[in-house]
Amino acid sequence: MTQEKCCVVCGVRDTRVLAKTRLATGEVVVVCGSHELAHLRADAPAATVTELRTLVGDRRTERERRTEADELALHLHLAFAGDRRTRDERRS
Repeated sequence: MTQEKCCVVCGVRDTRVLAKTRLATGEVVVVCGSHELAHLRADAPAATVTELRTLVGDRRTERERRTEADELALHLHLAFAGDRRTRDERRS
């Protein structure tokens, strides 16, 4: 068993979200909960870490990440956008 302290797919190090998954070869590797779930849902288990990364890795492009709607971020932006003051207003 590996002694990794981070997800072998995405590199997250937060121990609260780390889990383990078993590859088709029997090797156990550390992954985050999201990648564990994706591996469990796959049609067939990955045989290597490289295959696991390909199988469950993030397939979004940089463009999709930038344009993907984040509802919470939108609400926070709308809630606080009108409250911004300029530097000159603070001095008054």
